[in-house]
Amino acid sequence: RTPACPSLHVFSRSAGGFRLRKSRQQNPFTSFVPWGYQCHYRYRHQYDSIDSIESHALLSSTSENHDNNPDACTADEWRKLSDIMTLETPWFTLLGERLLDDRHRTLDYYRVRRSHSAVIIVIHKGSNSILLPRKAQYRPGVQQATLDFCGGRIGSHARTVGSVIDGVIPNILERELGDLISSYVDDVESVSCLNHGAHPAATCEDIGWPVDSSFSSQRLLGFVAHLREDLMEHSENDGKVVTATGLPDSVVAYPRTREGMDGLLVDLQCLQCRSVLLEYLRDESTHV
Repeated sequence: RTPACPSLHVFSRSAGGFRLRKSRQQNPFTSFVPWGYQCHYRYRHQYDSIDSIESHALLSSTSENHDNNPDACTADEWRKLSDIMTLETPWFTLLGERLLDDRHRTLDYYRVRRSHSAVIIVIHKGSNSILLPRKAQYRPGVQQATLDFCGGRIGSHARTVGSVIDGVIPNILERELGDLISSYVDDVESVSCLNHGAHPAATCEDIGWPVDSSFSSQRLLGFVAHLREDLMEHSENDGKVVTATGLPDSVVAYPRTREGMDGLLVDLQCLQCRSVLLEYLRDESTHV
């Protein structure tokens, strides 16, 4: 949640670049930073306003010619020349950097550093179904609720696949399927990682799929969790709908049939969830 904002931090231009001041007046040529967040603006030029810092990366080239620069990078390298700004929030860090590209151009680029994420496909073999939380999650970015697999952020303490499986996955499953999974140790038989090259010592940085590589450091890891077969009993599957004794109202089940997976892909709008599901289906098809 955004902290209370008794006044607003506003960037204003000064002789040395930009400085941070407080104001209660809204200025259409400034960008506001929520109260309590930290922002460091070390150096800036070329722009008439701070409008250029948006939720999208900004790429701009200066008119300087670096063809004769002895420190210029090679064709396969980019080099950071300096930091422009840092904005720290509880959810991400926005970084502004001045880069030298492989064509010797000086570029100002903005990116976010954020936690990696895990998406978990939960399978119950007894009913041959995939289980999801029934309640759609509200997504402020698109201002709508979406059906999603179980998932969440991977904290900085979990750097390897093994530490994610041991320390992150149990909390996610118990939080989102708590009406079904009373004990992770007793109810979950196995968890495996879908990313290529996954093994317990593999790091999230090495095998995680980049989510938005031009703007974000976030990587995605996909997992498959198998529940014990007797967790639900007397299941019925007509190809499109699964009904089972022991399936709580807070959980929805899609049968692992062609019709069931087609229906799930129609209902899933989250691209991360769709990509993990497609990777799972591709992986399953190679074992047929």
